[in-house]
Amino acid sequence: MKTKIILPIILLFGFYSNAKPQTDYLYRIDDMTEGVYELGVTKCGYVNEKGDTVIPLIYVGCYIDTIKAIGIVKSVKDGFIGIDKSGNKLFKILIFDNGPDYISEGLFRIIDDDEKVGFADMDGNIVISPQFEVALPFKNGFAAVCVGGYKETVEPDSRSHYVGGKYGFIDKAGKMAIEPQFDFVSSFHNDAAMFCVGGKSVLKGEIFVWEGGKWGVINTEGKIIKEPIFDNWKAALASLQKE
Repeated sequence: MKTKIILPIILLFGFYSNAKPQTDYLYRIDDMTEGVYELGVTKCGYVNEKGDTVIPLIYVGCYIDTIKAIGIVKSVKDGFIGIDKSGNKLFKILIFDNGPDYISEGLFRIIDDDEKVGFADMDGNIVISPQFEVALPFKNGFAAVCVGGYKETVEPDSRSHYVGGKYGFIDKAGKMAIEPQFDFVSSFHNDAAMFCVGGKSVLKGEIFVWEGGKWGVINTEGKIIKEPIFDNWKAALASLQKE
């Protein structure tokens, strides 16, 4: 069912003045000619402080109200993308939770045409070029990444996940801080991350979960502080909390 929100038609340009613009910021506008905002359908774009259209009403989602450096938008053709102040496409953004990836520790995930994952910042810089099959958000200064493996599609719903490969951790310079050696991992939290030896990704309902294997714990130096003897990640985490 399409979501419809009834909004009053407002003269959007009342706050603009004829004075010399103080910034080069751009401001979101929505096409309200019908008087109805329809999520994923109503077109949006951006104007400058004078009310001049800089980026036309061509996107079906604008996720930043004020563009200071880059905008995050959704186009019918490319999906979620980052754009500069002239509307030029900078990169594609990874889909997370049905929207563009969240910013974590100043970075968010981007993808290339081969669906390799990298990271960019809100200044529009590609900080780490797309090169990984899987990458988790940065936590405690590190991001878990998967090297190797392949994408597998599971029927009947054509849901996909990556099979094989090994997980390690990179720092914010993109350097491999902990070499790929684990079958699965969690992100770091309080300088500790859970890792699994063995097991596999299994579809449960609408999501993939990791089943089997033995879980242990490493620190940010990659040293094992809890051997992989636990049946699940919760037990491995609980072993730390008991200390």
